[in-house]
Parts: sequence; C-alpha cells; structure tokens
Amino acid sequence: MLRLFKHLITLVLIIIVGAVIGGWYFMRNFNLNSYKSMIENQVYSMTGREFKINGNAHLGISLIPTLIVEDITLANAAWAEEPNMLTLKKLEIELAILPLLKKQVVINSVDLIEPKIYLEQTKEGMNNWTFTPKNASFYQKQTLAFAQLERQADQVTATATNIPLPDYIQNISLKNITIKDGYLIFNNAGDKQDLTLKNIDFSMDSLDSPITAEIDAIFQNQPISANLTLGSANTFLAENTPFPIDINAKAFNIKAAINGALFDITKDLAFDVNANIYSPSGNFNLPETTLIGEFKGTPQQITAEIQTLNIANNDIKGTIKANLSQKIPHINAALKSNQIDLRTLQKGMPLAADFSLISSAHAAEYIPNTPIPYEYLHLVNGNLKLVIGKLIIDDAFSASNVDLIATLNNGLLNIKPLKLNFGNGAIDLNATLNAKNQTLSLVLNSKDVLLQDLHKEFIINGKNDFGVLSGGKTTLFSKLTSQGKTYRQLIQNLNGQTIIIVSASKIQTGALQFTTANLVKQLLNVLKIDTSKSSEADLQCAVIRTDIANGKAVFPEGVAIQSNKMTLSGNGNVNLINDKIDFSISPAFNLDTGIAQALSSLIKIQGTVEQPKIKLDDKQALKTVVGIATTGGAAYLGSQALLSNNSPCYSALSGTSYQSMVPQPSAASKAQQNTIDGTKAAYKETKENIKQELKAIEQNAKDIINMFKRKK
Repeated sequence: MLRLFKHLITLVLIIIVGAVIGGWYFMRNFNLNSYKSMIENQVYSMTGREFKINGNAHLGISLIPTLIVEDITLANAAWAEEPNMLTLKKLEIELAILPLLKKQVVINSVDLIEPKIYLEQTKEGMNNWTFTPKNASFYQKQTLAFAQLERQADQVTATATNIPLPDYIQNISLKNITIKDGYLIFNNAGDKQDLTLKNIDFSMDSLDSPITAEIDAIFQNQPISANLTLGSANTFLAENTPFPIDINAKAFNIKAAINGALFDITKDLAFDVNANIYSPSGNFNLPETTLIGEFKGTPQQITAEIQTLNIANNDIKGTIKANLSQKIPHINAALKSNQIDLRTLQKGMPLAADFSLISSAHAAEYIPNTPIPYEYLHLVNGNLKLVIGKLIIDDAFSASNVDLIATLNNGLLNIKPLKLNFGNGAIDLNATLNAKNQTLSLVLNSKDVLLQDLHKEFIINGKNDFGVLSGGKTTLFSKLTSQGKTYRQLIQNLNGQTIIIVSASKIQTGALQFTTANLVKQLLNVLKIDTSKSSEADLQCAVIRTDIANGKAVFPEGVAIQSNKMTLSGNGNVNLINDKIDFSISPAFNLDTGIAQALSSLIKIQGTVEQPKIKLDDKQALKTVVGIATTGGAAYLGSQALLSNNSPCYSALSGTSYQSMVPQPSAASKAQQNTIDGTKAAYKETKENIKQELKAIEQNAKDIINMFKRKK
C-alpha cells in the first residue's frame, strides 16, 4: 500500500510539475495554451502514457497569479478496463510573486478539483500504476507491467520512480495541495472498492520541511478521518534516510495512533513503527479491544512485539512473526496471558458447559448441514504457542497453567498438546483436523482431578449443600474420530468413547443447587429423593460411559452409582441425529426401603434431549411385585430385585482398561445376584403357569403403580 501511495504522489507531482513548467513560460509569454503540447509531451516522456489538456489553460484574474488548467486526462494501461487512469476537472496553481523576481517558483497552493483515479490490478499481478518511460525497451515494459516476481517488482519500483528531474525543478517550492470532491476506484481482479475524497489538504513550507495532511474521506460507505505529520519531500525521495511518520486516524469506528519511520521508500521499503489501536465494544460484533505494540520489518517480513492485546480486559502479550513472501503466508506466534475470562468475551452468551444439564442443550437435529470451511486451513501456515495462567470458563469452571502448542501446515491442524490444570489435577488433549481428508480426531486424558475442585457446586459451604466431604478423585477419558464435509455429517459419523469415573468418596447429600433442569427435577420426583435433608453417603464409585458410533451415543449399562444409600444402573442411548432418548434407570435403596419406594424407582426416560419425558416402567414394576409376592421376600427383594447388577460400576466399565479402578463383585454379591436372577426366573415361571393365582396380586401391583402416577 505504501508503494502504491508513493506512485500516486509521484503521479500528482508529475502533473503539477508539468503545469508549473507551463506556468514558468506563461509568466514570460502570457500564452499558456501554446505550450500545452510541450507539457503533454513532457508527461508522456516520464510516464509512457498519453497526457491531454483538453480544456483551456490560462492565468486567473487576481492580484496573485493563479494558473488554471481545465479538463486533464491521463491514459490508462492498454489492457485496463477504463480508458483513462486519471481525469481532473480543474487544476488551480497559485504562485507567489516576489520569488519569481529571483527566478524561483514558490507555489502557495495547488487545488485539484474533482479528480477521478482508476486503479486496476489483474489476478496475474498486472497493474496500471506502474509506469514505463517512453524510451524503455520492450522487455522493460513487460517487466514493469507484470511485475510478477519480487525481484522484478523491486526493479520496477526503481525504474519507474528514480526518474531524474530537470534542474529547474530544484528551485520550486510547494506549500499546499488540496483535493476536493475526489473519487478513487480500485478494481482488484473484478473486486471493486471505492474511496470518496471529500477533502484532503497537504501542506509543507519547502521540500525540506515536514509534510502535514488532513484527510476527510469515505471508504465503502464508512467515514475516514486522519491527521498526518510526515517527513519532507526530499526525505521521501532520499535513500538510506528515515522518513518519519506520525498518524492519528479514525475509520470503521477504530481509532489508531501510529508513529515511527519508513526506510528506503523508493527502493526496498522497511518500517519500524509503534501503534496504539482501539476498537469499542460491539464494533464488528466484537468486544472492546486495544492493541499496543511495535511493528517492524518489510512488507514481506513483519515482526510484531505485542505489548498488550487487551480484549474485554483480558490482557495478552507476546511476539508474532509473519512471512508474507511465500505463496502461503507463514505465521509464528508466541503469546501469554496471566488470565483470560471467557465470560467477558460474550456477555449473555455462555461459552462453557451449563450444569443445568439439559435445559440449555441443543438438539442434534439443529446442527446445520452447511459445509465446514476447511478451505480456511489452507490460507496460512504457522505455529502457535499459547500460555495462560488462569482460564475462567464460567462462574463455576476454571483452569490454570494452560499450555497450548498448535501447528498448521498445508491444511493439517495439529494440537499437540493442550495441557492444563483442571480440578486441581491435569488434563492432556491431542487433536488433529485434516482439511484434505476432512477428518477429526481427539484424545483426552486426565490425572488426579478432584470433583470438588472441578466445579464449585461440589464444594460444601453449608450444612444443606450437596458436595464432596472427602475423596472426589475423578478420571476423564475421551477418544473420538469423525469425518464429514458438513457439520451434520461430522456428528453423524462420530465414533469413539468417553468415560468419567469418580472413585470412593464421602458425599453430603444436601440440596442440589445446580441441577435444576426439568429432567433432573422429574428424576428426583420419581425417585422420591428429598435433597433438602442434609445427610451423608459413602460413595464407592460413580461411572458414566458412552460408546459413540454412527451418530448414536450408547450407554451399555454405562451410568452407574454405587453407595451405601443407593445403587443405580442406567442403560440406553441418545440418538445424535434425531435427538431422541431411550433410557432406563434401575435404582435400589437400603434394606429398610419399602416396596413403595422400590416401585417408584423403575424409570424410563424417553422423548428428546430438550423435552425429556420420565415415567414409571410399568412392565418392570409389575414384574417386581409379582416376583416379591412369589418368593415372599418383600423386605429383601423389595430393595434388591430391581437391579440387574449389584456391581454396576464394574459392569459399566466392562471391556475397558479402567475396569480395575472400581470395586469388583464380591462372593456375597454374586450369590445375591443369583437370588435376583432366580426371582426373575420365578416371575417368568409364575406368570406362565399360575396366572390365575397371581391375578389378584397383579391387580394390586397395578393399583400401587397407579397410586404413584397420581402422586406425580
């Protein structure tokens, strides 16, 4: 962009110089029109483009000599869409009188009225702002026009701009340039952008004086304003001399202050600037952002030392290096932050897991069937190292010592690893996203995580709180793979396994403050569990195991709780494609639990994730009552015959490497299980052979079931 700016300035200076040459002769001969052809030939010699003064050129009637030239055009490149690169309605040049007596030309002001500039660039790299002097060879012309290679582009810049100026121009001083009601169109391979120049005012006392500028423009319907203090014109053209810049600008609601220096502008551009950029909250739908840093290098090699990148009061520091000279840009970033609070990034839009469990879940049927933008992974290559002291996910979740290493190369994104302390333990995650094969893989492992540190709701603050008194060691594992062109296909093709295990712990069974969703409320009501009464339970283990295949999450007896107060086993599935639930929960309580409590514990969960329906399993409840009546073991079987397994954690982890982490079935448990199985067999035999004798019992069982349904 700076190179383009340089060419535009050179173009304006050439036009002004041409007009000034005419003015010099006009002051001697008083007939500027007779010199129009000389001016046109001079500009053509410098640019290789046809230059025309179609209107009148005359001296304005005033006490101060003013040259007025009307209707100016500069031809475009032969291949360009527009016939003219520049049109100018009027050019006014005000000259100082006294310096003329000393054969010096002092220009008080230059006014360009309604200039229209058309800049064009093809996808092959050909542009219309690179000029070829008239005497350049054909090979030089092609090199200047296409400028496809970087070395060739540098040669183009040197050839096009280092044009020796006539000696008489050295005695010319220009104090002010004003552009009014200008218009610029940039056509980049068919993508057109427009800039309206409402008013631009450049001022300088001499070629050795600083240049100041005020800009009032509109770009893509957005206002742009800027105040600039720059180095002198001679400094701009000089080699190996810093060209200072001090810019304060506002565009697209962004405020920017940039100061520093440019180097070798006419040859190999380099820069070293400090920037302070501010964007308010809501701009581009993003949070409030401030960027302060030093940027140095060349347009091809940029290094950014980020002193602060403050996003909604989350402060990030580090170094970013970008190599833009390659076909695919390469970026290396090493960033760190003491704390990042995700709650501040999108207020009102929770980013973390909501422990209302169900109420905020989105049904899988809402997952769009739109393509995943894998092409973005081909736009850049690079490496990222990110270190975060504390990561706050929501009001209850936080992690510490986050260490992320990621690489992106030719569409292959590797996160190896993401390490963090979570729940006072450690979590290690490795993930790969392959744009070429459109595949995703993820592996997560944990070590020494504590349930009470994982989520603040497991911390006990009072006698009526639910929480962990001791123990709480939790193991997390997940291994998932998928493939798909769309988000929906990615879910439908999801395969793998997730496991959560809570080891032996002492639990205070108070009020569950965070489980307030309708599913949990229904579940607690059906189970007849009053969580408002504070008591303790010895938890032997708790397990959630999910096997995922072809869009279905299956729990093969994969939900288990084993304690001295209650033992629970859950079995079923959730269809990730159509959102449907089919789940059975079979709890049992201590030996003092009556048949009424036991009956209410046979639960079916159906419906959808967002609208679950919980009810008694009539068939299983009837089976239980008949079995109890048949065996006569109401006190014993009323509490135990409901379960298909007395070691549910062990069964839930069957076939996994984690099975040894939970209690194995004891000899007594196995004997008890045999009794339970015998009860089921007795029920089957009884129902088959003595239906008449059990008719009354069955009716009584139905009455009990209906009684509980009415209570709901």
